[in-house]
Order: sequence, then C-alpha cells, then structure tokens
Amino acid sequence: MSEILLAVVLGIVQGLTEFLPVSSSGHLEIAKAILGDTSLAEESKLMTIVLHFATAVATMWVFRADIAEILRGLFSGRAEEVRFAGKIIVSMVPAAAVGLLFEEQLDLLREATAPMQRTLVRAWEEVLRPALEEEAGVTLLRYDDLEEADRAAVDGYFRDQVFPILTPL
Repeated sequence: MSEILLAVVLGIVQGLTEFLPVSSSGHLEIAKAILGDTSLAEESKLMTIVLHFATAVATMWVFRADIAEILRGLFSGRAEEVRFAGKIIVSMVPAAAVGLLFEEQLDLLREATAPMQRTLVRAWEEVLRPALEEEAGVTLLRYDDLEEADRAAVDGYFRDQVFPILTPL
C-alpha cells in the first residue's frame, strides 16, 4: 500500500475512534497490522504523533467559535470563562504528571509489550490472514500488489466516494 493511502486510511481510523471510548492509538496499530504495515509503534511514532496532532487541529477548527469566545472571555476577565479555562488547564495536569513522573516506567512498559505486538502481527500475517483466505475466500491485497487497472478503480472509488465524505467543505 502506498504511504499516502496508508496515511489516509490511518487518518480515517484515528478520526473515527478518537471520540469513542476506545483507544484510537490501539486501533491505529491494529489497522496498520491489517494493512500490512509491520513497523512497530516505536518505529512509526512520528505518524502517530502527526495523526493525533491533526485530530487536535481538526477539533480546534470545529470548535473555533467556542474557543474564540472562551479566549475573549479569558482575556477580558469574565469570571465564567476564566473558571472554564482554569478547569481545562487543571484537567491536563494528571496526564502531564504521569508523562513526566513515569517516563521511565512507560518506556519499560513499551519495551516489555513490544514482543507481544510482534506476536500479534505475526499471528495476523501467518494465521488469521491466511485463514480468511482459505476458509472464507477473503483475499486482502496490498495496494502495491494490485494491477494497474485495479489501482485506478480503487483510486477512482476513493476520489469519488470516500474523499467527499472526509472533506465535506
């Protein structure tokens, strides 16, 4: 699969799962494995950061009027907006504290779970994906493995059907 198409698909997964009570990061890793990207989370950290950053920017864009109102109120000294902004800042403290205070433990946890992640990727590639093909007749191809005509069909479908939904403006 081309890197651009992979990025688009992962962006869709990120966008769909970010506001659900599930792990969007976990779903990104699952989607990467399904799509044949065998890089570990550590190796694709930049992509994950960019996707989360894009989610934050998109969220700020959607709520730009509310954010502008809060900022205007904050700088004008209106009590309600000052309290609200204070609550937002206080809500960030636990995550920042965990990240700063437990960085070493989080790195150890990441290292400890890397073999499990590799095992899951191998299970997908060596057991689940072949079983889908053999038992259900479902063959998943990478974009790069498609014939030129099939790539054109996929590109056309994406351009005409998927992209307009992703960018309704």
